[in-house]
Amino acid sequence: MKTLKLSKSWLLAAVVMLWGGIAWAAGSEKEDLAPENLVLQEVQAVIESQLLAFQSSDGAGAFFHAAPSIKGAFGEARNFMAMVKRGYRVIYDNQSWSFEDSRIQGDTAAQVVLVEDGEGQQIRAVYYLGKLQGRWQITGVQQLEVLGTDA
Repeated sequence: MKTLKLSKSWLLAAVVMLWGGIAWAAGSEKEDLAPENLVLQEVQAVIESQLLAFQSSDGAGAFFHAAPSIKGAFGEARNFMAMVKRGYRVIYDNQSWSFEDSRIQGDTAAQVVLVEDGEGQQIRAVYYLGKLQGRWQITGVQQLEVLGTDA
């Protein structure tokens, strides 16, 4: 997915952040791990696994987490990696990341991630996931904003 116009991106980011803030505020009174927190951990583990695969140039590992629609569009890991390197360089060359707001509703999830590459370039992106074929898979990534270095 390519970045949409800034106004639509900001609206989407605001909605995702608002939903995540409401979910966290509602769950902050609980000490134990609620089922939705376990799902959030699963979603974040998938994203983290793909980011680690990019770090080690593991095309098969990164492609594994892509949903069937993405796999169908690119056919093989090599084509997928070329697209990520070309269109999502900071994600491809990532050195660190942090999870921000999230929204999970049934078998769909949106997770905002702040990603930084080795040169200090940062982007904020939203990962979209679906629970497909019994596991969470990445259905798309949208870059929300480029923050530059040391944002």
